Amino acid sequence: MSVPSVSIAIPTYNKSSNLGLTLASLTLQTHKDFEVVILDDGSTDNTKATIEHYSGKLKVVYVHQANSGRSAARNSAIRKASGDLLILIDDDRMVVPGFVEGHVTSYQRGGDSRLTMGWQSGILARWFRNVELPASELVAILRRRPELLQKMGDDPVEFVTPEMIERDLPGVLKDFGTVDPYWAFLLGPQIQFFGLELKGLALPYAMAATANMSVNRRLALEVGLFDEGFRGWGFEDHEFQYRLHVAGAISQISREAENHHQLHPRGAILTKDWNRNGDYIIRKHPNLEVSLLAALLSNKISPMTANEILLSLKRDGGEHQSLAEQYRQTLHHELLWAFRQSV
Repeated sequence: MSVPSVSIAIPTYNKSSNLGLTLASLTLQTHKDFEVVILDDGSTDNTKATIEHYSGKLKVVYVHQANSGRSAARNSAIRKASGDLLILIDDDRMVVPGFVEGHVTSYQRGGDSRLTMGWQSGILARWFRNVELPASELVAILRRRPELLQKMGDDPVEFVTPEMIERDLPGVLKDFGTVDPYWAFLLGPQIQFFGLELKGLALPYAMAATANMSVNRRLALEVGLFDEGFRGWGFEDHEFQYRLHVAGAISQISREAENHHQLHPRGAILTKDWNRNGDYIIRKHPNLEVSLLAALLSNKISPMTANEILLSLKRDGGEHQSLAEQYRQTLHHELLWAFRQSV
């Protein structure tokens, strides 16, 4: 398969410092031919100046719109993109030098139906008092960089700058790199069990992460992009990947297409967003697949149990089709009730 043209779509909102680190890392890619579509979703900080600083180092397409939310911002960026291969990342993701090449290679191997989720790690690019990071990981970073301890107080402190990245990205990743808690503790065990090809995983869309995902842009447009009915944070990426899955996309993991999440605290508002959006997705898709998705992402059921339920019902199709369908509907309603009782 020929080398596809590539568009990286990044929505951003008032995260100029994070975005600067992301763009700095993109200047160091082994695969050079790509555009970066940045959708500024109504930022009021110096986001535009940060983007202008890199306009001479990257092929940047800059679009500004009034604040419209995550789904609308991603959709606007995708519509402005021109590449065959669409790579979705967030504005707080530092990428390794082989990031774009990893996505391109995966696409060439899998063709137009390939949906690639790149590996995700973390990076302590700045200090927050309540940063989401296991204590053991923080200790490991401090052992590598003991001088940081003197900077750690109640106020946020920058540890990594764009200049450090452009000068020595491997050194930055070595010293400040760590796990991404969400990826390591929720998705990591599934990858270990099913492998990078996710063979036997009935709910690959449970692993959705538009902070590091690539897909054929035409297919993304065909399924209708992101649903703008989601508000705030949560489930919009899973619902998007679910529709891609139904349309025939085959999900796999690329170890080479790695990026590093700039770790930060999570606010209480995110839990409220998550619950509201979880209710929205199961109203939109009233079926067992999506009710299982909502249940496992909300820790009501384990990924392995959810997977086995779907595989069992599929095996019991055939001569017991009506009974399997009865079980499917009953379980769907039970999961729906359990989810709504907890929000």
